[in-house]
Amino acid sequence: MFCSCPTPSFTQAPVPRSFVPRSLQGDASRHGPGSGAIAKRSLPKLAFPKRPLPKLRETLLSCGLGLAAILGAVPALGAEVMNIAYGPFEVSVPIEELEHYARTGQLSGELSRYGGLFSPEQQADLRQALNQRVEMNPTLVSQIAYSKTGDIVLKRLGSFINSNDSDNGVVALRATVVQAAASPEGLTLLNLIRKFPTREVDVDMQSGMQIATEVTALLAQGDRMVATIEAQAQQEASQSSVQTPYDLRRPGVFRWEKTSLALRDEGRVGNFVRDRAVPLDIYMPQGLQGDPAPVALISHGIGSNRKTMAYVAEHLASHGIAVVVPEHVGSNSDKFRKFLDGVDGPPEPQEAIDRPLDATFVLDHLEQLEQTDSRFRGQIDLTRVTAIGQSFGGYTALALGGAELNFPSLARACVNGEPKSFLNFSLLLQCRVAELGSAPKLADPRVKAVLAINPLTSKLFDRSGLGKVAVPTMVVSASSDFIVPPSEEQLQPFTWLKMRDRYLVVMRNATHFSTLEPPAPEDEGLPLPAGLEGPDLALTKSYTAALSLAFVKRHGAGDVAFDPYLSASYAQQLSGPAVPLSLVRTISSEELNQAARSVPKQQL
Repeated sequence: MFCSCPTPSFTQAPVPRSFVPRSLQGDASRHGPGSGAIAKRSLPKLAFPKRPLPKLRETLLSCGLGLAAILGAVPALGAEVMNIAYGPFEVSVPIEELEHYARTGQLSGELSRYGGLFSPEQQADLRQALNQRVEMNPTLVSQIAYSKTGDIVLKRLGSFINSNDSDNGVVALRATVVQAAASPEGLTLLNLIRKFPTREVDVDMQSGMQIATEVTALLAQGDRMVATIEAQAQQEASQSSVQTPYDLRRPGVFRWEKTSLALRDEGRVGNFVRDRAVPLDIYMPQGLQGDPAPVALISHGIGSNRKTMAYVAEHLASHGIAVVVPEHVGSNSDKFRKFLDGVDGPPEPQEAIDRPLDATFVLDHLEQLEQTDSRFRGQIDLTRVTAIGQSFGGYTALALGGAELNFPSLARACVNGEPKSFLNFSLLLQCRVAELGSAPKLADPRVKAVLAINPLTSKLFDRSGLGKVAVPTMVVSASSDFIVPPSEEQLQPFTWLKMRDRYLVVMRNATHFSTLEPPAPEDEGLPLPAGLEGPDLALTKSYTAALSLAFVKRHGAGDVAFDPYLSASYAQQLSGPAVPLSLVRTISSEELNQAARSVPKQQL
């Protein structure tokens, strides 16, 4: 369903402004020749900051177009002139000259006068950025553009991209992004400019560069932290030689059967009333002898479902582990399909409470099955549960393991439900949780270990809340995750953990989606641009399967024979060139802070 906006009426297009200080521009700069006209002045040598454009390109494509890819556009007259301001100076460029440059790589007209400000390499990067297309469902774009989250994002973008009759371009941007997504040309930076619903679009370069610089600094700091962790992993690997005779990536010897149940929880936890469906898949290994199987519980992320990490469930079950995978109906793919169809809203803040309670309800039900159902009687050990989760599922796993929501931390980071910082996309979700104000205890004593993949933690838990986790914990981070930035959400938070058995795994070049099974078309709740899963999905899935198995066997089943597989040395053995893998047992906050401070100034 598309939302429409009224299209404003416009008079004759203004004459492009010459490149002069704003203070010297008379009325003619806006209304053409006539009273108050000024003489054209020679072009001053404007010193635009010489940022390393390849890094800015990555930033703008992932956080600008990637951001636009989460938003959407509407019919409009279309921009004819782009006015780019930097401090007191302003330059007007006809959009047709940008289009000509994007199409041919040749600077013409007004645009040719400013080509000397950028190197050939920077010009090529700019052309690529203008033409880079992001494939997004126009309905998704429209729905999110008109959501609260979309409004927050557009408001920040509108502070430096707007029309000359508006202080903030949020309304025009909303129309622009929806129209661009729905047009045959698709969602590109050039098309966003072309579809802007006024004849002029004003770009405040200084404000935009400040945001781009902040994002680039965050990415550079994360990269330096990852490099420090990789060096630590090399050192740990060199100090110990471990024997790892088995390839944990291979399937195990057990056959398994999947049982699907449709449960409903109608209980109450404190002030929270539960009336919620809890679909559930159980992967049960067959032919077990001796001790009952340890249990792994897998929590999916937002916009996913219980099929997303089915490959991990099947792998663990083939090695004699019982796996339970609940579906969180308040934030699953079906919820997002209804949201996109306009018949439901986005996930509610209470999802942060309901998800851990889903898991506890499932474990309670399994205790009943273990007593009453011959398929499970004496076959599962619910005193040895490992919670595994990805993204918001990673949050869920940590909460089950003892991490406590920290509402004072959220209050400091958010104002009226909006994050003070725009750089960390995950804060858009974290600040929604702040609306709850309080929460019951979410830890489950049956959970004896936690494996959190790309979790969001920084403000939800902060240092004090995450420090409450007392069970063995593995945190998995992807260096190219621009949705849940690793430096703020996994790397530094890992140093807040206090238990003896803790592991930090880093997949360089991996993204937020590199450990997920691509959804079937009928299951797709949040369509993503092609390639966003990272350079080698088969490789990253093999890492996830092997390390999950080692972690559950060691800390869920208590088998010390798997200690060597939870080492920097074994991670080196698994590692492939497309996505280098590192594992460390220890890294200090001081080491990471020093790495962040060591980012060269040219990267900022």
